[in-house]
Amino acid sequence: MPSFFYTHTLMNNLLKYTVALLVILVAACSTTNKGEVILGVKDIYTLTPTEQEAPFKNDKQAGLYGRLFNHYEKAQIPLHKYVAGDGYDMYFGIPIGYNRAGFYYTMMKDSAFTVLNNNADEKKYYNKILRKTDSLYVSTSVIENIFNASYYIVHITGKDSSQISNMYEQDYAFKKLTFK
Repeated sequence: MPSFFYTHTLMNNLLKYTVALLVILVAACSTTNKGEVILGVKDIYTLTPTEQEAPFKNDKQAGLYGRLFNHYEKAQIPLHKYVAGDGYDMYFGIPIGYNRAGFYYTMMKDSAFTVLNNNADEKKYYNKILRKTDSLYVSTSVIENIFNASYYIVHITGKDSSQISNMYEQDYAFKKLTFK
């Protein structure tokens, strides 16, 4: 009898904790403010009035992300969030497999792109690259959260070279992130 009672209590507690964990995960994945996008557990990207968090528009767009940004042999950059802007798209990835510098140098050597500009400043907690492919300009930032050593790779893509170049020069993604 004690083993049945123990097992029954254990299963009830396990069920309660599982439900509580699911509620916490759902709450953590949702956006608390329409002007913000939650990254990771509690980091925040602040949206402008012309930006909105959105699902992928279509399979072609998902294929583009995989083909351009998640094709590395020894490392992965699964898509975490997508933001649509006025004339540009932003892809937030959480990299797996390398440290910040490793991803930066891997992307610098990526033959799918022509590197137009780059900045690797180890005193700042991000590296950035301005690249282009056949029809897209891409500002890529590898940004580290110094509070917990996690980092994000943010790709801003668009067809307007001056718009993407300005975003690159202004550290657009980096300045709009709040780390907690």
